[in-house]
Amino acid sequence: MGIDPPGAAKDDAVIPAQRAPTHDSPPPASVAPVPVLSASLPPGSPKPRLARRVAASLALMGMLAAVVATVVETAPKSTGTFARAAAAAAPVIPLTPYEQATKSLDEQAAAIMRGDRAGWLAAVDPRKPALRKHYQDLYATLQALHVTHLEYRPGYVSATHGTVVVDSQMAYCLSADTCPPYVADSHAGPPRLAQRITLRLDGARFVITKLDDAYYPNDLQPMPWEAGDLVFAQGRRVTVGAPRSLAKQLPRVLAVADKAALVDDRFATYMDNPQQRYRIFLATDATWKNWYGGENASYSVAYTVSLNDAGSDVVLKMSQLAGDAQELKVVIQHEMAHVATLSNLTTSDQHDEWLMEGVADYIGWLPQHTRSDWNFPAIRVAFNGSHPPKSMVRAELPDNASARAVATYYGTGHFAVECLVTKYGEAKAMTFVRLKLRLGDSLDTAAAGAFGTRFAPVDKTCVAWMRQNAR
Repeated sequence: MGIDPPGAAKDDAVIPAQRAPTHDSPPPASVAPVPVLSASLPPGSPKPRLARRVAASLALMGMLAAVVATVVETAPKSTGTFARAAAAAAPVIPLTPYEQATKSLDEQAAAIMRGDRAGWLAAVDPRKPALRKHYQDLYATLQALHVTHLEYRPGYVSATHGTVVVDSQMAYCLSADTCPPYVADSHAGPPRLAQRITLRLDGARFVITKLDDAYYPNDLQPMPWEAGDLVFAQGRRVTVGAPRSLAKQLPRVLAVADKAALVDDRFATYMDNPQQRYRIFLATDATWKNWYGGENASYSVAYTVSLNDAGSDVVLKMSQLAGDAQELKVVIQHEMAHVATLSNLTTSDQHDEWLMEGVADYIGWLPQHTRSDWNFPAIRVAFNGSHPPKSMVRAELPDNASARAVATYYGTGHFAVECLVTKYGEAKAMTFVRLKLRLGDSLDTAAAGAFGTRFAPVDKTCVAWMRQNAR
């Protein structure tokens, strides 16, 4: 992404020197203790001595008292007879090149957190205009995404006298009151952007002079915004980002998404998972195959990706959502429902996909219901055929599933959740969803917590209800 500076050293790896203990550190065991010196009196002062006996004469006692008073007045104050000599102040040990380089990264992260654009750019090589432009754009992008936390976690690669190379994880949180602590597991804690960063010494500090792809990128890369080349639209509850080629789509999507947020927020409350802000990225056909590792399912027109323990992002394939206003509304409300029900979870059980998609379709179609769903014809065929479904629970859908299989799968999930709401009420149905999807309870435990019974009778009731209402 960058160009090596003229004369930059290559492959001259030098391990940074180990820091010496500071003056606050205890001395090593092999160092001899500081010698203890006797306290001395000022010149001419009488030397104190221990009296061997007490005279009976009152006069002698008075003389002795006078001597003691003289000693007390002239002896230096101390906590005992002896005092330690003051240890010499430890010398200040300069930072190693690696420590200086990581200090520059820490200062850059602190700058963006206080909204200091000049401080952010001060960490970038002034001789590299293209690189500085990238960081200018990245600063604007992160501010548009409402960054609330950013930190570098650099790992050592190499260092010379004037150049340091680090493999860094840039951990971040967006629109979050609190950010989970950084952990070594790349699938937990805050999301992170892996980069290889080269810094060179420029006067008194190290500056970023080259930015490369990480040798080991994480599973979320490339992120839609990491190149810093998106444009954004801000709504009341939603931020929408897009490549410039899709900028004209921003107002239409934002208007739909802000309305959808009013519905999805209600279900986020059921899940004990309130959202500060939703984020949607509009993908071209090329970026659809690239962002967040690419979407593999041939039938998909949108997806929601979990950002570890710190929220989720929605991606829309705009070439498939260009004309039909109803479809755009349902898809956006459906995907934002995934954010409301599943975000901030490190892992999820894929055996629950029928329920994940079912509740998202139920929310996505509101205020309409299953009979308005374009998958309802497939439900009729399934429940009136020779092998009707015997359970709400369905096996996971493969990526290459046929159109008919996709329609039956999504339609049945929607129908199942609508049955739970119809038979037990929305609050109890969403308690079941929360216990199963967010807390990871078994079907029986979740059903007991929500409906006061095992799952089997609930399943039987809903299969009969679906069969009756699919006629």
